Amino acid sequence: MVTEEIEIAAGRDRVWEVVADVTRWPSVLESVNEVRAHQEGPPGPGCVYTLRQPGLPRTRWTITEWLPGKSFTWESRGPGARSVASHRLTATEAGGTRLTLVLEQSGPLNAVLGPLIRSRAVRLVRLEAAGLKAAAEA
Repeated sequence: MVTEEIEIAAGRDRVWEVVADVTRWPSVLESVNEVRAHQEGPPGPGCVYTLRQPGLPRTRWTITEWLPGKSFTWESRGPGARSVASHRLTATEAGGTRLTLVLEQSGPLNAVLGPLIRSRAVRLVRLEAAGLKAAAEA
């Protein structure tokens, strides 16, 4: 499991605006090259997106939980592997927002490749957190 927490000097509504707009991520995140929505309209449970990240194949992600202004979780499944990524926002006492990103990977393929790809996963999650922070504070 990879977890990254970052404090953002912006209110939760502003941070959610950036986090929830996944189709805009390629313009604000170094960790995402391309996002394609498989449906029209606002995101929510069951919505599917294809992401391309640096050094990784295109991956389909399906939103499994959507709590506007608070969090969303999506998952990706492939042969022998499952990834679940959560994006959680918590208001801080100082009026900012704490963003917590969690990536969990499981399955037989992950048991074999996990140690080899862990450093890349950590790097991409950190880049995502930093990019979301910069976009929300801009």
